[in-house]
Amino acid sequence: MRDYTLSEVSADTMGRLNVRANAACVLNMHEDSGGHCSVSGWSGTGKSLVARACAAALAADYHDYSALSDEEWEAAHQDVFRRLHSGSMRAVIVDGFRPLRDATALQTQLASLERMGIRLIAFTQDGPDWFSDGFSSQAVLSFSREGNHRTVNCTASRTQLNGQLSPAQQPSPSRKAVKKYAYTDDNGNQKLWSGRGRKPIPIAA
Repeated sequence: MRDYTLSEVSADTMGRLNVRANAACVLNMHEDSGGHCSVSGWSGTGKSLVARACAAALAADYHDYSALSDEEWEAAHQDVFRRLHSGSMRAVIVDGFRPLRDATALQTQLASLERMGIRLIAFTQDGPDWFSDGFSSQAVLSFSREGNHRTVNCTASRTQLNGQLSPAQQPSPSRKAVKKYAYTDDNGNQKLWSGRGRKPIPIAA
C-alpha cells in the first residue's frame, strides 16, 4: 500500500477535477449501499485521486493495481483477493480493478468478502456498462461543462433491484476492453494491447 494523503497534489488539480466533491459522492454511496461498490472513470477524470481521498477518509486498506495490463490482472487476481481477505480493515479500496473473464468466480470472491464483513470499493477504467451481481451500487466519473469550465462530476446509482438488474442496467455483451494495438514480444509472438494499464516495452520503445 502506498501513501494516499494527496499532500503532493496541487490545489488547482484538486479543484479542477472536483476531487473532494466526487469523493464525498462515492463515500455517501458506500455508506448507503451496505455492500460492494464500483466506480468507473476514464483516464483524466481524477479516478485515482478520488480513490486515495476515499481511502484517507475511511482509513481503508488501499491497493493500487492500475499499472497492470489486462493479462497481468487476470493472472494476479487470486493473489489480489488473498490480500483483500487478509487485510485488517472493514473497507478496502482497489484502484485499477478489472472484471474477470469468469464472472462467476468474481461473484464468488465478492460474496466471500461480504461474509467476512469486508466491503470493497473498486475503481475501474472499464465503462459503466459492466458490473457483477456482487456489486450493490456504482458511480461514474465523467466530464461535464459548467459555463466556460470543464469539470468532472460523480453520478451514483443502485445497480440491483431485489437482486435483479433493471433493463437499463443490463451489462453489455463485452466486458473487456478492445485490444487494438498490435506488437511483437521478445519471443517473436504477435500480441494485442488494449491501450490500458502498463504499456508493453515494444510499444513504449
